[in-house]
Amino acid sequence: ATFSWTITNTVVVTAKSNQSNVTGSAITTLTNTASDTQAGATLTWTAVGLPAGLSIASSTGAITGTPTTPGVSSVTVTATDGASFANSTSVAWTITNTVAVATIGAKSNVSGSAISTLTPVGTDTQSGATLTWSAVGLPVGLSIASSTGAVTGTPTTAGIYSVTLTATDGASFASSASFSWTITNTVVVTAISAQSGVSGSAIGTLTPSGTDTSSVATLTWSATGLPVGLSIASSTGAVTATPTTAGVYSVTLTATDGASYSNSASFTWTITNTVAVTAVSAKSSVTGSAISTFTPSATDTSSTATLTWSATGLPAGLTINSSTGAVTGTPTTPGAASVVLTATDSSSAHASASFTWTTTNTVVVTAKSAQSNVTGSAIATLTNNGSDSQVGATLTWSAVGLPAGLSINSSTGSITGTPTSSCACSVTITATDGASFAGSTSFAWTVTGAVSVTNPGNKSNMTGSAISTLTPTASDTTTGQILTWSAASLPAGLAIASSTGAITGTPTTPGVTPVTLTATDGNGSAGSATFSWTITNTVVVTAKSNQSNVTGSAITTLTNTASDTQAGATLTWT
Repeated sequence: ATFSWTITNTVVVTAKSNQSNVTGSAITTLTNTASDTQAGATLTWTAVGLPAGLSIASSTGAITGTPTTPGVSSVTVTATDGASFANSTSVAWTITNTVAVATIGAKSNVSGSAISTLTPVGTDTQSGATLTWSAVGLPVGLSIASSTGAVTGTPTTAGIYSVTLTATDGASFASSASFSWTITNTVVVTAISAQSGVSGSAIGTLTPSGTDTSSVATLTWSATGLPVGLSIASSTGAVTATPTTAGVYSVTLTATDGASYSNSASFTWTITNTVAVTAVSAKSSVTGSAISTFTPSATDTSSTATLTWSATGLPAGLTINSSTGAVTGTPTTPGAASVVLTATDSSSAHASASFTWTTTNTVVVTAKSAQSNVTGSAIATLTNNGSDSQVGATLTWSAVGLPAGLSINSSTGSITGTPTSSCACSVTITATDGASFAGSTSFAWTVTGAVSVTNPGNKSNMTGSAISTLTPTASDTTTGQILTWSAASLPAGLAIASSTGAITGTPTTPGVTPVTLTATDGNGSAGSATFSWTITNTVVVTAKSNQSNVTGSAITTLTNTASDTQAGATLTWT
């Protein structure tokens, strides 16, 4: 029986685990081993699916080389002996690319200013690989060029950004570099010159100007040190309102954006108060009498100001209340004072009112009743009294209109002397003090001469017969006076000579008359004497001889005749 008997070799290739390598880096030689049931058989090695860049040594089965292309290869390694018997082992062989991005240090820029181009550096183990760049977390306003990785642009928004730049090759292998990128805003506040204002008057709105490098920034304004009464609008920075308190304020206006970046402008703001003192008219007062309280008035533009009052030139004895300005007291010294009242507030703002304050003395002389004296007789001393509102003032006395012969003592005011002339004098007594203030009193002072007429005694005469001249006599205490005579109730037919007083004439009418003789001197002084002057008539009947008649026969009319010393007297017969 014939048959075929096949003898085969058994080749066994030792299995390998899956492999992985990186492009661009030579692999560690991968040695393959196998056994053959035919002793001494020579194996020939082959491989299919090796990553590009790798090769197998046919005699040894060693795989070497540098992978150039990433990917996952299914590799089969086969050992074949000389009789063509073979065995294989398969592995997955992964080739990856290693992308490396150079470290990038922390960056910082200012919003509103274009950055210097940031070009990152990236490498790939795959020769000729093209990297595509991307970024996350870039500051707003910046962008990356995907082909070059160049980061350009102008940041607009401040912040601290965590940035990652990634380079990715065509096989989707990538690497990144992370860093911090700080974007700051630059806020600029325009300088503000020194400001000034007056308390109580609204200021003109002060609107500061500020810029921010961030085009999207909104500025919020704040202020420190503003004058009391002023405020700032946070949205616009406008400073408005009415200052109330004077002072020199160090003000800082600050503009702050949403990222808390800020800038300030500092300046001095001087607020002054305006004090106005109401004009004061001239004042007058009298020494020794308390004045009615005088309270000046003043205003201050500051609603919170407290005024302190002071005065210069006040009349002696007066004082001012520093808190109210009230002037009180009792003036002691006469004179015209130039007074200045000043109101000063706590900021030293002040104003004054000037005026004249005249202080006079009141001199009072005690009134005198009318006086009367007689010439030639010394008067009883007439003492005058006076007072002065100025304590301690010395009075000097004077008089006008005193009767001749009298005088006044200038230091005591006493009037003494002997009047020498009659008069109806109007006398004024004046007391004057050292400041030339005076007081007076006026009264009438009558001085008469003492004229005495010697009484001639009662007289009697007969009508129809001229009297013997009656010449009266008189004396006058005022020397050198010429007397003028007059008579009242002289019997009819008599007359008096005014220059001599001689009474002459023939009485014509009987009767008993009370006659008054008066002698008057040139000053009107007079003296009188009164006496009784009796005037009688004498009737004479012509004598008749004795008569005789007879009863029964009518008698011859007997005519009687008579005479009377009073001319024209009518006789009645009995």
